[in-house]
Amino acid sequence: MGSITQFDLNIYIDNYNCKTYVETGTGMAECLSYAIKYPFIKLYSVELDEDLVNQAKNKININSVEIINDYSTNALENKILKE
Repeated sequence: MGSITQFDLNIYIDNYNCKTYVETGTGMAECLSYAIKYPFIKLYSVELDEDLVNQAKNKININSVEIINDYSTNALENKILKE
């Protein structure tokens, strides 16, 4: 498994006009911590493990970041893709 930190996310922001970052599987929030350094308007992270969600919320408390405790399919269908 690779790491998002190997990538310059500005390439995707600039070339594809990406304004939103979405990840499934928050884990220890390493990737989310990296992504918040870029000019995304909204960032979503979806994690099923409630303990990991709470740890990530304690680590990252930024208005543009939403950490969702749910199955990825549910979060994508019922929340993220509706906004």
